[in-house]
Amino acid sequence: MVQAYGWHEVVLLYEETEYGSGLIPYLTDEFQQFDIRVSFRFSISPNSGNLTFLKMLNKVMAMQTRVIVVHMTSSLGAKLFLLAKEATMISEGYAWIITDGLSSLLDPMGAEVIGSMQGVLGIRPYIAQSKSLENFKRRWKRRVQSGSTKLIFYGYWAYDTVWALAKSVEMVPQSYQRNVSQIPEIRVSAIGRMIRNKLVKIKFKGLGGNFSLVRGQLQSSGFEIINVVDKMEKVVGYWTPENGLTPELGKSVKATYSTRLYHVLKPPIWPGNTKAEPRGWTTPVDVVDINELKMNGHFVGYETGSFVKDLLVKQLHFSESKLRNYGTAEEFDEALTKGSQNGGVGAIFGAQHCVELFLSKYCDKYMTAGPTYKTDGLGFAFPQGSPLVAYISRAILSVAENKSKMDALEQKYFSQQKACPIDVERTMVSSDSLSLYSFGGLFIITAVASLCSLIIYFTKFLQSRWNAVGAVHSVRSKISELVKRFVDQSPYPVPATNVATVSTSQSVEALANVGNEGDDTVVN
Repeated sequence: MVQAYGWHEVVLLYEETEYGSGLIPYLTDEFQQFDIRVSFRFSISPNSGNLTFLKMLNKVMAMQTRVIVVHMTSSLGAKLFLLAKEATMISEGYAWIITDGLSSLLDPMGAEVIGSMQGVLGIRPYIAQSKSLENFKRRWKRRVQSGSTKLIFYGYWAYDTVWALAKSVEMVPQSYQRNVSQIPEIRVSAIGRMIRNKLVKIKFKGLGGNFSLVRGQLQSSGFEIINVVDKMEKVVGYWTPENGLTPELGKSVKATYSTRLYHVLKPPIWPGNTKAEPRGWTTPVDVVDINELKMNGHFVGYETGSFVKDLLVKQLHFSESKLRNYGTAEEFDEALTKGSQNGGVGAIFGAQHCVELFLSKYCDKYMTAGPTYKTDGLGFAFPQGSPLVAYISRAILSVAENKSKMDALEQKYFSQQKACPIDVERTMVSSDSLSLYSFGGLFIITAVASLCSLIIYFTKFLQSRWNAVGAVHSVRSKISELVKRFVDQSPYPVPATNVATVSTSQSVEALANVGNEGDDTVVN
């Protein structure tokens, strides 16, 4: 399928179980045979929470590859696609392909999950319709009342396997069969090897098609390609060993897909509810900063002899005339210091380990920005058909998936990098945050103005009231009288607690006013 649509890179998402990881080495080997590169592999534990899934999906979204092959069981795959839809990854430009672990169990996953898989392609073994299969379905429906118990090809294969075992037992001579009923007395089974030898050779037409074991594995007679559309499964093609990928079962189509052959499958609906075939890759532009550099004509730098040059020209579409190569960290520093307008560069691009080494030396001056682009990077080249390819690929996969080994390698080669030393004094001076000391001058000005106002007020008060208390001879009495007069003219006078605290002059004035108002006024 990947080859038929002309895609050259895929991302593998699989569960971290024997079922999930068991297929990956073989699948990777097959992709390599057809010049299809697995750009990255992500494994996920069955016990992972939503946050782990979202982190993985964010990494996939930051990559250039848009063809995603999912090899998971239905329980884990259901969670994946629900979160992928929330992350807007079931959208135009993506191509999702699922293996039989998901495509065979769509109905039990429910309408919500299937709705999140709009446009997904799936491949699963094809079960040809036959009279015996229809009769079995009717018997199954009568005996099993639960409508949710739906048979799939695994059930048909299990049924055929039991029949194959029974036929094998029947083919064993009668003298050995009588010992079967005496199982408690048999310590070493003499019949087991004979049954096995008969079983691996037996062939017959069962519910799941032609029953035949090859190297102990049950072989499917063909596969069907399904497309999830409007919460339903639509068959868009088939694959058989004889005819390869075809739109109709039994219809022969050229089995080598050297170019894009649109007629090898019926036109599917892709994610985003579109018929436009995904190109399989995209260029993440920051299965704004970048534009600013190009629009403003900035020069950018890269390491001499690095593969990053191809990334800048072919994928990020920089003009070669705007590229400048440097060989040492000191040259990078000098170029960035000058800037693009003065013979330097506006930014540098490099492999992650090179950038980390550069920042470990100049971390006080520069920082990384924008997304991390997943590229081919370094690799091993072998002659086509070399037997070493499979061994090296599996060895690399084994190391990449072993967290303890990866941590040990990182510790060994990158532990010498020290964190950037922080200049405390420089940090304090250059900090833009405000503190209490930032308002020191304001506090001093306010205090001086308030003190001056208070002194001026008291001076004027003493000048206006000093003659009035001149008759008082005692200094203590003068001060007491001044305080009393100050309180009396304060805008916030002390409230009287009883009638006796009212001054004599105020009482006389009140009585005089009452006497002038006439007989109608009554004073209590």
